Amino acid sequence: MCGICAFLWVGNRRNQTQASDYVQKSRLHHRGPDSVESHEVELTGNIRLSLHGCVLHLRGQLTPQPVQDSDGNLLLWNGEVFGGLEIRGEENDSQVVLQHLGQCTSDEEILQVFSQIKGPWAFIYFQKQRNTLWFGRDCFGRRSLLWHLLDPDDFHDCFGLASVQIKPLKWEEVPANGIYKMILPDGHDSRSSDTSWMANIIWLPWITGPVEVNNSNFPVDPEEPFNGSTNSIKDGQVNPSKNIHFVKKGGLCIQSTIDSFNRQLPTVEDSLAFFGLGVDKSKEKVWDEASSVSAKASQRSKNVSVEMTYASLGGDKQLDPCKEKSTESGSNNQKKNTPQENILSLADSDMKQLADKFTEVLSEAVKRRVQNQPTLCHFCLRSRQKIKKNKASKQHCSTGETFLLGNYVGTPKDPKDLTSKVTQLQVEDDGLVTTHFQGETNTNINLASSDFQTASPLEDIPVEKKEMTSSNSSGSDINVYSDGHFTTDPGSGVDSETRCQHARIAVLFSGGIDSIVIAALADRHVPDGEPIDLLNVAFEQQQNTNAKKKEPKNLQPKQPKDSFEVPDRITGKEGLKELNPHRPWNFIEVNVTLEELQRARNEHVSELVYPSQTVLDDSIGCAIWFAARGRGILRITDTEMVNYTSTARVVLVGMGADEQLAGYSRHRVKFNTNGWQGLVDEIDMEIKRISSRNLGRDDRIITDHARESRLPFLDEDVVFFLNSLPMWKKCLLSLPRGVGEKFLLRVAAAKLGLTNAASLPKRAIQFGSRIAKLESRNEKASDTCERLS
Repeated sequence: MCGICAFLWVGNRRNQTQASDYVQKSRLHHRGPDSVESHEVELTGNIRLSLHGCVLHLRGQLTPQPVQDSDGNLLLWNGEVFGGLEIRGEENDSQVVLQHLGQCTSDEEILQVFSQIKGPWAFIYFQKQRNTLWFGRDCFGRRSLLWHLLDPDDFHDCFGLASVQIKPLKWEEVPANGIYKMILPDGHDSRSSDTSWMANIIWLPWITGPVEVNNSNFPVDPEEPFNGSTNSIKDGQVNPSKNIHFVKKGGLCIQSTIDSFNRQLPTVEDSLAFFGLGVDKSKEKVWDEASSVSAKASQRSKNVSVEMTYASLGGDKQLDPCKEKSTESGSNNQKKNTPQENILSLADSDMKQLADKFTEVLSEAVKRRVQNQPTLCHFCLRSRQKIKKNKASKQHCSTGETFLLGNYVGTPKDPKDLTSKVTQLQVEDDGLVTTHFQGETNTNINLASSDFQTASPLEDIPVEKKEMTSSNSSGSDINVYSDGHFTTDPGSGVDSETRCQHARIAVLFSGGIDSIVIAALADRHVPDGEPIDLLNVAFEQQQNTNAKKKEPKNLQPKQPKDSFEVPDRITGKEGLKELNPHRPWNFIEVNVTLEELQRARNEHVSELVYPSQTVLDDSIGCAIWFAARGRGILRITDTEMVNYTSTARVVLVGMGADEQLAGYSRHRVKFNTNGWQGLVDEIDMEIKRISSRNLGRDDRIITDHARESRLPFLDEDVVFFLNSLPMWKKCLLSLPRGVGEKFLLRVAAAKLGLTNAASLPKRAIQFGSRIAKLESRNEKASDTCERLS
């Protein structure tokens, strides 16, 4: 993952120096703290291209960006290659992508490279031989890329591309509707005397389905019709006053790896066969009977307690049958179905097989996102990089240093103390790191303070220590007190088997069906014994002190209500009980006060949400920012808790499930109003427009913490599988809320043993975390949010 930025300047160096200053002061380096590099290309005497890359190391060898090949081609790559191009274990995917691009001599070949890549990406590529600047995003827009479109009437303006806003310039989202290219002037080009050439951008659209590359009548997304030789991007993403022209070049387009959406409608026979209720019944009677059965799925009987063992169906772990215990009423026992049994009773054998196939495809998507990362957590990896850097410069650690969660701290007085805690990590003005260790202060070796500016602080993190002996390059011994996370000398060469015992994977976890399925599947692919962080965010609810109720006398006073016990906290705790009990799950309670919310919005979130600006963007952006920061409370027992900060570099999120499986309430409205045809039209539109909605915003939010978001539900193979199914095999909106929407996923969850989550209704993060209406109860989600300005 990377923060990338490029500027095209015309004029004197003063403007270009100013741009570098803008970049240095931006949040770009938050996205990639492991390497920060810049490169400048002189195109003509007065036109220069500057490229800036900030790298978060996740694949192969740490590779600074921009990456340059022997021909002078330059690539800024913010993405992950999960398929399509072969990436060997020791290789960095940015290098492999550049190798393929460097072999291209035509537009068609470059488009072919990007059409093969499976995974999220945004890129900026300078093709030196053809003096062309290429840029774009994947077809879902999973990685952020903004552009600053110059004003042709302003000679001192520039053209810019960046992952995040670079102040004080104005930025807009680069539409993820294709790949773009700009022909740059050279020393023999008369255009170099002005900036008009920056106003002509060639647009090569994404398409789905079979097509001949040079077919001038290629299909174009109906959401963005092509009119003549120029086309302004729709939905106000381009300021028409700047006269930016998007030119279609000879029918060229880029082939998506996603197949066309299945628009098949169900017949009466399909509906009858699905429920297995016999062909002699009318369609209406089928729906009535199914609704009657499924209504039981949302009931929680007080007379029935369900005992379920863990089941992820991975390896030799199997789901035990439900064991129901019912209390007696008189002499009769009444047996009631569990939520799992109710969900599964609605699915015939074909649907259950589809659910198994869906689980298999989704599990592979999670596996790719879990395993393609370093074997060390965020802090341990940063520290090993620092050790290697110090060894290379012959600055070795002094004897008796402590290695804790990837940061150096002083040695405690008693190394046998297994309950020592770091209470504060402080960076002094002179660059020394001072660590407050259980009431005592120890001074560390000299580390650049910038190493800690983007890392989450380590506060009250419990550690276990054991003494390790390793050798430095000079032959003398170094005693390193560690919590047991290294199997090799951390300063030695890269060892693929070197692992730490901290969490490398986090999940945005509400306990809802999307997040709990992802967590259960991640459990299959994370090594046994390795923790997984579950990030659960809640916003403080103000107690109503105005309502005064007359309390009866002689009653014990009520316990104060937990102001953070919001719906997502409740379902999160319940969901935790259904996950593998043999896995160390770090359920992080991220509790946010109103004061902290307002401070973070002003200092961080408003800049990251930009250019989005609605009330909904504010609510979701703030909720995700705090959750992804991963700083909260970890409960050791019912009465004991510690402050904890997630050590994961990769965050799994559930975005994309609702759009594909009809999870939103508006989908039910469409179905009730226009039937299956209306629902099919709506979902088809949802999938086509997903790239223009909020994934870029969420990427900017999450990666501000030097963590990478990964979205299993938007894996190309998952989307391909779901697109191949008719809509009525993915959802059944005649059934009640909490059952009919995302029905295929609910059957899969029930078969995984996630009984309660399988029948939970959809609750958006802004409502589940209770940030919505927290500061104003009279605003609409679509209103412009004044708090972001």
